Amino acid sequence: MLISKKLQKKEMFSKAESGVVDVISHLGESIEGVTVRQLAAKAYVSTSVVIHVCNKMGFDGYRDFVAAWMEEMRYLKNHFREVDANFPFTKQDPLQDVMTSIAKLYSETSSDTLSMAKEADFQKAVRLLQKAVDIHVFCIGDFISCGQVFADRMMRIGRNVTVTDNMGRQFFFSGNMSEKDCAIVLTYTGTTEKTIEIMNHLYSHHVPVILIVGMGEQTIRKMSDVVLTLTTREHLSSNIGSFTSSVSASPFWICCMHAISEVNMRRQWKEELHIHMSMRKTESLHQH
Repeated sequence: MLISKKLQKKEMFSKAESGVVDVISHLGESIEGVTVRQLAAKAYVSTSVVIHVCNKMGFDGYRDFVAAWMEEMRYLKNHFREVDANFPFTKQDPLQDVMTSIAKLYSETSSDTLSMAKEADFQKAVRLLQKAVDIHVFCIGDFISCGQVFADRMMRIGRNVTVTDNMGRQFFFSGNMSEKDCAIVLTYTGTTEKTIEIMNHLYSHHVPVILIVGMGEQTIRKMSDVVLTLTTREHLSSNIGSFTSSVSASPFWICCMHAISEVNMRRQWKEELHIHMSMRKTESLHQH
């Protein structure tokens, strides 16, 4: 969940803490360079109240919070300028305008996802998947179909992936995996009770986890081996469809599949070459 969205949950904070939240929201990007003492003075509270707000948001301290806040501010400012990810069209729009808006939205989503992608993270994710005995995808809602598509495509390159929309089964699987397996947890906010419970199961069993999640502070990021960030511009409570989040997950599947397929093909080529050389050696011995 985005920090700015989490700060809007006033019920999380006391009256004094709410004053700090209001100052942070008002400052926006201007918070960069503001010390914890200066922020406390602006909110008419002690520095300990500011630190407490940061802790409630899941950060170890003020500096960590400011760094994450600035990253989020830059992200929100520089992406999705043309099309509203939540309402990319209205009922009054002509069909051609709707088609154009969706095309632009998908293009912006792909560019946004690419801007946050790190090759080293993809490579680590591929290594985890490559050596895993069993691979399970854990997700809910619209992401179930994304997981099923991934499982189908992985099957085509010789890897079995388990994904189910039954939460009981997901809890069962998460509690019976081992360090030899690999879990892919796909979640937009990373803050639902079910997702956190599954992550606790996986973490306690030392299961390697690839977390695909929206930008923002999530405790489960610290419980994961690799974190891949989704496009994060949808409001879960007010949108007409999960246009961007579903599209944003696709590049992760494709890159992982391509790399795993390449490794499998390279391994197969080496095995075939070894067999070929052994046959030639045997033929040579028979001739002599």
